[in-house]
This record gives sequence, C-alpha cells and structure tokens, in this order.
Amino acid sequence: MKLTNEQIAIIDQTLMDKGVVYEEIKLELLDHIVTDIELETEESNFDVAFSKAMLKWKRELEEINPLGKFVTPRIVKEKFSKITTNHYKFSLLAVVIFSVLMTTITRLKPEEYVYYNLHLFFYSVFSLICLININPLGVIKLFDF
Repeated sequence: MKLTNEQIAIIDQTLMDKGVVYEEIKLELLDHIVTDIELETEESNFDVAFSKAMLKWKRELEEINPLGKFVTPRIVKEKFSKITTNHYKFSLLAVVIFSVLMTTITRLKPEEYVYYNLHLFFYSVFSLICLININPLGVIKLFDF
C-alpha cells in the first residue's frame, strides 16, 4: 500500500503528539513507521496498518521521566544518552591529554617566548573543551552530530 501525503502528515502529527519533537529522530521514526505500514498487505486499510505499526513502536514511544522534570519518549532519551556518553568520553580523553601536555611544558621551562605561546595555546584549547562540556547540545547542533 502506498501512503498519501495526508496519511504521512497524520503519522507525523501523532509522533509530535507523543513528544518526538527532535527533527532527526522524528524523521527516522516516520520512515520506519511508513515502511511498516506500506509493507502491510493490500487488503489492509490505513487505520488498521497504522494501529499495528504504532503498537510495534509502543515501547520506543512510551513516555518516561529520566531527569525527574522532563517527560520524553524512550527513543529520545536513548539517543540523547548515546550522544552525550560519546561526547563525555572524548572530552575526558582530551582533558587528560591537554593536562599532561600543560604539565610537561611547565616542567620543561623552555625559552620564555616558546613557553608562553605553547602554554597559551594549550590553556585556550583546555578552556574551550571545558566550555563545550557546559553545553554539549549546543556543540552537537553546531557540528550536526
């Protein structure tokens, strides 16, 4: 069965009503649900196929309360957790590397000009990493991860 634009709009609105407001996740879910409905037999009507697809995706669309304040669908929380976990792993590694480099440069005591410039560079990068950790979602949006 091939879906019309109106039927796709119904699915899109249902996802928004369920709390899926992040465009990337919503488009991914929309694609999966449309595919599930289109794979139904030709005898099925849209309402029956839509109900079956929504039942299949019920667990991912179930609203949970991960932070105590915000209610969000499970799939949004899982995607966010995956992104932030990878972000913090990278940040921790970068902080350790730059801390070691800054400590090494401080102990070497090269010429004042070289020392000053290297220290300034590493301090700037270290500060940037710390600022990125304050707002990881801004960086995710900036680089479109």
